[in-house]
Parts: sequence; structure tokens; C-alpha cells
Amino acid sequence: MAEQSRVASLTPHDEAFKKLLQTFFEEFIALFFPAVHQTIDYSKAKLLMQEQLVDIVGQDARTLDLLLEAQLVEEAFCVLIHFEPQSYRDDRFAERMFIYFSRLYERYRKTHKRIIPIAVFTADSTRNESDL
Repeated sequence: MAEQSRVASLTPHDEAFKKLLQTFFEEFIALFFPAVHQTIDYSKAKLLMQEQLVDIVGQDARTLDLLLEAQLVEEAFCVLIHFEPQSYRDDRFAERMFIYFSRLYERYRKTHKRIIPIAVFTADSTRNESDL
């Protein structure tokens, strides 16, 4: 219960961070992913409606924080870029990201040839995260 109230109190921070990512999407990609930046046509990038993903095995439904679609410069297909801001410790975060990626792949594999998941950790303390 304490963890739930802690997470709920962080929501405004997460919302502000999502707005920053939306506003400075191109600059963020250019700074942290320069190779990817060169491949995206930003004039055709758009924010998708909030995506609801259901974990059938875990019987859990979650809404993705931020999902953007972008056209590639030299390709005839779009990519999905999933941003997941994470401001609190979650021991199951790597599993959750894997489930998000799997559900996105399952839903969009015929229309989007690439899905790029990006986790942005904004906690006050630093620690190593598993790559699983």
C-alpha cells in the first residue's frame, strides 16, 4: 500500500516528463541516439493515442506512457518508439518492458518493422538495471 501511494505521488513528475519528451522528441533522440536520429523523418512523427496493453497470463492491463510513430527517411515503413519514464524503483521493471515490447510487436508486426523501446530513469539515486 505504501508503494502505491508513493507511485501515485510521482504521477505529476511523470506527466511533466512525458510532456518534455513530446515537445523535445527530436532533440532527445539526437542527443542520446544520434544514429537513430539520422534515420527519422521528424515532419511525419506523431504521438499515438494511449495504447492499452493486456498481459493475458498476468491478467493485468497497462497503458503505455508514451508511444510515437515516425517515418524513416530512406524506408517505406514507420517505426514505433516507446518511451517509458521510470521515477521509482520497480524490481519487475525489466519484465514489464519486455511484456510491453512483446505486446507491441504482436499488435504492430505487420505494419511497423521496428519497435524501439526506451526507458528513461529519473530516480534520485543511481543503480544498475538488468538488461535481461
